[in-house]
Amino acid sequence: KSKDDSKKDDKSKDDSKKDDKSKDDSKKDDKPSKAEKIAAQRASIIKDAKANLGVRYVWGGTSPKTGWDCSGYTQYVYGKNGIKLPRTTSQQRYAGKEISLKDAKAGDLIWIPGHIGIISETKGQMYDAGSSRTNTTKRSYSWMLNRGAKVIRVVG
Repeated sequence: KSKDDSKKDDKSKDDSKKDDKSKDDSKKDDKPSKAEKIAAQRASIIKDAKANLGVRYVWGGTSPKTGWDCSGYTQYVYGKNGIKLPRTTSQQRYAGKEISLKDAKAGDLIWIPGHIGIISETKGQMYDAGSSRTNTTKRSYSWMLNRGAKVIRVVG
């Protein structure tokens, strides 16, 4: 009988450990950290940027149905993710905080006068609506660096 009791005690201790663990896990699941929220928002921006590859370039355009220009594209993608960007590249340049290129992450903006894109998850590449020749694509931003590109952080 005493052996059974000790097993019972051990089992109840094990159960309480399981309960504690599940309580800890549920706290994490219920409230993601600020960093987790920012990472999720960045991932969603990249997902929406990719989902709209191939949309035609239309100067002054703002819609995936009818086409867009570079700032119409960024405005649309960020808007889908709860970030309201102004309409033009020069306004979007000041919509966030300028950061150094070495600190850039996927989902940040890259800007030069007259053009803007979304830094991709691939080093040295961006998503942008470049021209009626290229439409909305993923491509290198090295040409922008040669023109003094600025990285603008609007996420987080």
